[in-house]
Amino acid sequence: MAEKTLMSTIAYCEKSATIYVYAGDGSFEERSDYDGVVSVFWESDDCALLYGANGIFGRKNLLKIFAELYRRGARRLRMKRAKRHRMPFGTIIEEGTVENTWEIDLPKALNIQTKQSTTPA
Repeated sequence: MAEKTLMSTIAYCEKSATIYVYAGDGSFEERSDYDGVVSVFWESDDCALLYGANGIFGRKNLLKIFAELYRRGARRLRMKRAKRHRMPFGTIIEEGTVENTWEIDLPKALNIQTKQSTTPA
């Protein structure tokens, strides 16, 4: 009896990343000390979840992070924050007992004008 050969297909999908914030000319390549780090998990092609943030960010660096993720296709960001913390540029979309889920509309946060379709439905 001949053995059946099972055909398989694999797919590699990059769903996560890490963003580092460096002071001055610091870089990952040089393994410089970083001021902040945050992990990114892509929930869909246009929505990323930020988690595990640690360090110093500030609004200027947050906007740089937002711009980089926008460049990579994100239009919305989500982040869970302890109730006592806020998320600049964000809106609470889900309230929990100890933390809230925030969502950031990237075009709005970055003040990017998006073209609205003018074609009638």
